[in-house]
Amino acid sequence: MPRRSGHFIVCGCEPLTVRLVEELRRLDEDVIVIAPSRRDGMARDVRALGAAVIESARPDGEAFRRARLPAARALALVDQDDVGNIRAALAAQELNPHLRLVIRMFNSDLGDRLRGMFDDAAMLSEAALAAPSFVASALGELAANHVVVADRTLVVAVRDRTTGDILCGLADTTAPGGTRLLPDNPDDADLVLAVASGQPGHPLRAHTRSRAGVLLRAARTARALVDRRLRIAFAVLVGLLALGTGLYAVFGSFSVTDAGYAVVLTAAGSGDITLESTGWLKAVQICTTVIGLTMVPVVTAAVVDAIVSSRLSRALGPQPGRVTAHTVVCGLGDVGSTVMGQLHALGVPLVGVERDGSAAGTGLARRLGIPVVLGDASLTETLRAARVEHSRCVLSLTDDDETNLVVGLSTRSLRSDARVVLRLFDGELARLVERRFDLALSRSVSMLAAPAFAAAMLERRLVATIPVGHRVLVLADVPVAPGSALDGSPVSRANLPGDARVLALTRTDGEVHWTPHPGVVLTADDRLLVLATRTGLSHVLLARAPAVPLTSGNDP
Repeated sequence: MPRRSGHFIVCGCEPLTVRLVEELRRLDEDVIVIAPSRRDGMARDVRALGAAVIESARPDGEAFRRARLPAARALALVDQDDVGNIRAALAAQELNPHLRLVIRMFNSDLGDRLRGMFDDAAMLSEAALAAPSFVASALGELAANHVVVADRTLVVAVRDRTTGDILCGLADTTAPGGTRLLPDNPDDADLVLAVASGQPGHPLRAHTRSRAGVLLRAARTARALVDRRLRIAFAVLVGLLALGTGLYAVFGSFSVTDAGYAVVLTAAGSGDITLESTGWLKAVQICTTVIGLTMVPVVTAAVVDAIVSSRLSRALGPQPGRVTAHTVVCGLGDVGSTVMGQLHALGVPLVGVERDGSAAGTGLARRLGIPVVLGDASLTETLRAARVEHSRCVLSLTDDDETNLVVGLSTRSLRSDARVVLRLFDGELARLVERRFDLALSRSVSMLAAPAFAAAMLERRLVATIPVGHRVLVLADVPVAPGSALDGSPVSRANLPGDARVLALTRTDGEVHWTPHPGVVLTADDRLLVLATRTGLSHVLLARAPAVPLTSGNDP
């Protein structure tokens, strides 16, 4: 197909840069990358994909002119520097006021406040796009997403746990050779996309908070405030008082109620001395008095210990204590803190591990009451402090592949049946690690986020991303352009077995037709809700583009 007018510019030297270029080149789009020269490996990978590279210390006016920004269709700024990305966006807007901007923002609040400064801009968070995949993995779900489309809530769930109407089969996870996406026969899929019915059965329902769960967490918090030795001392004292009550009842011929009353008063120092009492009763009275004298310092110590523990908890955050069946999140950076917040909202017991006590995630953990172990996650003693041997899942989400790999292997040695989820930048390494070391899931954040950035640059409304294993399905809103291959063709023209499926058709009058018949003929300005792999989305986007190019095709 002839090229459309204009090229794309990507600024940055991050793993996301390579993934984004790969997505755009998959559509045969021309791409120019502006990046510092220090990342020679990244530049080599980008050139191998067929993109041009302009070396510049930062994306400024000079670099933009060399990249012919006034003629570009869109600009993506993907560096890990919010202020730098905003500065570059403002400089680009001066050269091309109508340019489509896609800006990577770590601070989503800042992005929302600045959105009005630009005519056409999408502010995307790589962490927010990738977090649902890690959350689903931690919960042991194949996928755990829901999205609202045309007043319908669509839920990703396992077929036998679905109560709503099934729109399509997402994947057959039991297929020989690995997961098969969008199988030709929808009945083969055990993972489906369904319309939520409002009845129990949502894949996340088992992890939501309940009143009993709140009471249980309150009991655990109270238990954590009192030292174990003091709890034992209290138990011994209560036992002795109960024994004294029994002895009073036997040797003093008291009722149980009167015996308990006498024992408590005697222990508190208010009991009357009776010389006429029997020897056994005198012995019980002496023991009870001694127990009462012992209770005063023990109670005082318990109160002081609780106060000190409470103050330390406020200053340092709660500590793991004897928590069990929890999820450990190693690395509380942008991705880790986002995942931690979503898991906490679902009522999952958590323990965080972070090397830097000033990291943003440690402050979030303190506000949420989540215990945090400060230390190097690659050290076994740090993982033991987080009670990994008693956990149900460990997520290692640091920005270092080596650390994440060490955490995964160390976790296996401490608890062989724990679910392990690793964040690995190298996609090939992720696949090898999962296969060779039997680690549950290894994911690349840039791989999960790149389809959304590419769709934003192409001015396609990406409704949602649905990660399934190492693959990502995208739910996109695609308009039918006049004169395109789809204009005048049946809906089946947009379907691609195993890669793309039309879920809904919105006519020009606004009427939405769910699961349209494959024979329905499309017309210009119809809109398709398409569920697709990256290959499938490329197929649909190429088919919906105008058949006649706007220019002749010597674009960069």
